[in-house]
Amino acid sequence: MSAGDTDRAGAETAARSAAAPPAPSLSVEEQLKQEQQDQPRAGKAKKVVYCVEQNVMLLASVFGVERLAFLTLTFADDVQDHQEASKRFNSFNTGVLSKRGFGPWVRIAERQASGKVHFHLVIVAPVDIRTGYKPETGHGSGAGWIWLCRERKFLLDALPKYSFGRAELVPLKKETVAAARYLAKYIVKALSHREANDRHFHLVAYSRKFLWLRPDQFSFAFGGAQKWRAKVGLWAFKRGYYDLDQLSKWLGHRWAFYGRENILAQNLNSQPYGPFIPFHEEIGFAHRIKYIQPRGNPPFWD
Repeated sequence: MSAGDTDRAGAETAARSAAAPPAPSLSVEEQLKQEQQDQPRAGKAKKVVYCVEQNVMLLASVFGVERLAFLTLTFADDVQDHQEASKRFNSFNTGVLSKRGFGPWVRIAERQASGKVHFHLVIVAPVDIRTGYKPETGHGSGAGWIWLCRERKFLLDALPKYSFGRAELVPLKKETVAAARYLAKYIVKALSHREANDRHFHLVAYSRKFLWLRPDQFSFAFGGAQKWRAKVGLWAFKRGYYDLDQLSKWLGHRWAFYGRENILAQNLNSQPYGPFIPFHEEIGFAHRIKYIQPRGNPPFWD
């Protein structure tokens, strides 16, 4: 192929790229579904995303959106260990944020493509910092702007003491719902760069002394969670159990982990007729083996 043909081919490719319509923006739920194809743990992040959105809106309703700030913290060196990153942030929170009058915060830890860890926070400022602030210019006026400039100067001087390299403190530029979803998107980005040793590290952290919504405090009443509960009920009924307390007592607190495959294989269209012999009694009397050590030995246990 001659040089002219190569130039024409490159021009045609550029023209097609320019003429192509922009990719539609995806919601947080759609991004999670897309990430779930490559990252199975993304499906478990739906409740975490929901909690982040609700907690940011809770901060806005309690303290006012005009007092909410977006804080980004990056390290001066290449920190790729989450434990070391958390240790530095805890020192920074104790020595700076708590003493400078900041209120509750929501923190998301994100790992970049290079593996470096940094933090994104929505934090409550002690004063109104949104009134008089102009997002298009990055400047403002009034008491809130004076406080913001003073805190930026203080952070610039204090960051090296805690091994941080850069901090960006700005008021929320969007409304409460949009800002909450914007912060939740960092969870999707963090999942895409999550490593094997990040398994026991929480992506989201909250400050103390505030009534936050936690993922373990609720369950969704629709979608996959609804089907799971229905299959658990059917699976438990076939084994002679009628509530979760009986399952935990006789099959152990990890009954859902060990019985996951059988639970998911349940056919919701089937209608079994009972009553059934409790599974631990059937195993104990028929085979005389110890299936799972229960909480408290039943009368037949050897």
